[in-house]
Amino acid sequence: MVRDHQASARIDRRLNDSNDFYARYLVDDLNTPQAVLDPAGDVAFRDLGTLPDSRTILRQRTQSALVDERFVRINSLNEVRFSFSRIAQGIGPYNLPSTLLNSAPQQR
Repeated sequence: MVRDHQASARIDRRLNDSNDFYARYLVDDLNTPQAVLDPAGDVAFRDLGTLPDSRTILRQRTQSALVDERFVRINSLNEVRFSFSRIAQGIGPYNLPSTLLNSAPQQR
């Protein structure tokens, strides 16, 4: 089952007659099972019927932030902008019951 949650926020603020400020934040959380459209090797060498809870899940979180400040004068406009983007991914059997996760062999 695919789960995709998104949220965003934005603040606009007029600091005075010549200064404007805004900030924005976006986040997107995606959990999806790897499917038939995945690379052939990923699909061909796994058994989807043995333990449905251990199917390989793709987790992805995308985040983006932006801060912007504008200063206006009679004959000029100055703008400073800072942005940040991040994508974090993980692939694994994230929805395994805790009893199975605790009994998994430890890697050394």
